[in-house]
Amino acid sequence: MYIGGFKMNYNATGGIKTYSLPFPIHHRGISNVFDQPEIQTHHYIIDDAEVHSIENIKNIDLQCKGTIVRLIPTTEGDIKIHLYGKISSSEAYITPSLLTAVEDGFLYGEIKHYESPLLHIESDLCLDISIPREYKEDIEIENSYGNLMVDEIQHIKSFSFKTITGSIDIQRLLSKETKLETVTGNIQLQQVESNLNIETVTGAVAIEVANSEKVLSIKTTTGNCDIILSKNSNVNPSFKTVTGRINTKYNEGDSSINLETITGAFNITYK
Repeated sequence: MYIGGFKMNYNATGGIKTYSLPFPIHHRGISNVFDQPEIQTHHYIIDDAEVHSIENIKNIDLQCKGTIVRLIPTTEGDIKIHLYGKISSSEAYITPSLLTAVEDGFLYGEIKHYESPLLHIESDLCLDISIPREYKEDIEIENSYGNLMVDEIQHIKSFSFKTITGSIDIQRLLSKETKLETVTGNIQLQQVESNLNIETVTGAVAIEVANSEKVLSIKTTTGNCDIILSKNSNVNPSFKTVTGRINTKYNEGDSSINLETITGAFNITYK
């Protein structure tokens, strides 16, 4: 298939592709005061999707870069991964591709970027991952920079998300085990009913715990953390800090909360 004189490459099954399917919007030339050659900036709309049956899928493993990631529960029977948005590049048709493959029960996905030392890219991309509600296994996502936005993570075995500068916003968290890692990104969680492990450096953490029987472990360097427990929660918190502050009054019980920081502050309140 040819788009604007450029051949788009697909494999035999229409699955893994060398390129996304970019639709050109326009391009403009940019000159500078040093009389360097004109730089052409090419603008595209990206709209690329892959669909896989959940049959025999035990793990979903996605590698992203510079995208807003959204998890969407669905009543459909297939997993749909949809990459879309706008991108600007100094080289024609150098656009990211959505690549997926299934092997031994693992669904692997990657947003492949084709970059060179002279390539300048600006993008505003989103990755929607539609997960059937009947899927009960593991989900792992790594996004070097970019946010995670989720209305609900359903009753799966485990969920893991790792980013550097992106923020994490989850409205309801029901997975059995959850691990979240950031460097500077903030984390905001509501209705947490999961064993939860959080690690951040400077990111702020805000958590509303709906089930205090779960194990909560939070480790920060300088980031502050606010934890809201239900009014009848009985907990057994463990604190470790260097110069940080811990501001809390709690009802003693058996539920485990492990808090560790160097200079950050922890605040525990009841709702």
